[in-house]
Amino acid sequence: MRTRLVAFDRNSFGQSPDADTYGLVPNRESIDEIRMELGLNKIWLVSHSYGGPVALDYALACSDHCNGIVLIASPADPSLEWSLRFRRFLASRFVRWIVPKELRTANLVFLPLTDELRSMKTELSKIKVPVLVIFGDKDWLVSPANYNYLTHNLKSSSNLDPLMFKGEGHFILWSHADKIMERINNFIGSSKQ
Repeated sequence: MRTRLVAFDRNSFGQSPDADTYGLVPNRESIDEIRMELGLNKIWLVSHSYGGPVALDYALACSDHCNGIVLIASPADPSLEWSLRFRRFLASRFVRWIVPKELRTANLVFLPLTDELRSMKTELSKIKVPVLVIFGDKDWLVSPANYNYLTHNLKSSSNLDPLMFKGEGHFILWSHADKIMERINNFIGSSKQ
């Protein structure tokens, strides 16, 4: 199976320009812009961590252009998100000047996430494309309880494939790269439309 992989830096990260606004919609728009620039009708989205909500949002809003999604250690349950009070404190003018730019940007990205996940909650059952959910049961950054939330709320997917790594944390993408790449390739290969 021949697949073309395109990695993109989310808005305000890597080589992408700083964003005027943060949230899932600007990221979705960037992905769709890249899809169109490359002349692709449909794409697969492979995501890690915050990329998961971006992929879920894309699958909901651009379902005609989405073949399927892979969610690795991805937050989805709004009740499991870190305290907004803490995030607002980090963004306050009293504290933000001592927070390094990378952390300040990451915090700005996550500020709207809890509300975005809340609005997405009732929509998840509308996702019909194949979904592969991968988690480590010892993830301390994104609660493994998100795995149960996702597998419960994505039952309408045409092919829901959950995988839990025992004893692994948030960075399973690197600690088990070969196993995960093999699972993704098999998943995409078996789900091709």
